[in-house]
Amino acid sequence: MQERVAAFHEAGMRFAESDRVVQAAASANDLEALFVAREELAREAAGLLYARLQSVPGSREMGRLTSRRIAALRDVANLTVAIARVDRGLPSPAQMGRILQSLQDVVEDAASVLPEDVAQGFAAAWRQRIEPHLEHLRLGGGSYSAVPSTGRVGAGVSGEAPAEPGSPLP
Repeated sequence: MQERVAAFHEAGMRFAESDRVVQAAASANDLEALFVAREELAREAAGLLYARLQSVPGSREMGRLTSRRIAALRDVANLTVAIARVDRGLPSPAQMGRILQSLQDVVEDAASVLPEDVAQGFAAAWRQRIEPHLEHLRLGGGSYSAVPSTGRVGAGVSGEAPAEPGSPLP
């Protein structure tokens, strides 16, 4: 019995080593790995469509296949965005969040030496200047917010919906 399990495990390892996605992931080229992963996901999505078209109309399996295909297509779209980011040399949403949070810290430090009313005006002016850039980042992916979950004025990454442009400062 253990010999069969060992043989099965060995066959699985050989299969994994020959898989294009594994080979691309092992390479040092991030862009190649993303292209291969996107292509393989698209193939799986096509396979799910074929299986759905072959299934009995109205069956539970049809709904499951549809949900799985939609998820696969969403993943293909996410990989397409990731490829565009890497290809253009853009930082990831997490990196942009850290950059914007550092910028926010600098703005808060600068505003802390000003009287309260001047600091509010300074923060409002800064927000007005940075908001178009934040909107561009929101459209390009990630969940950048003009008011982070910490409640501080500025930019950060949060799970909350982005603040509306022109909304009052906290």
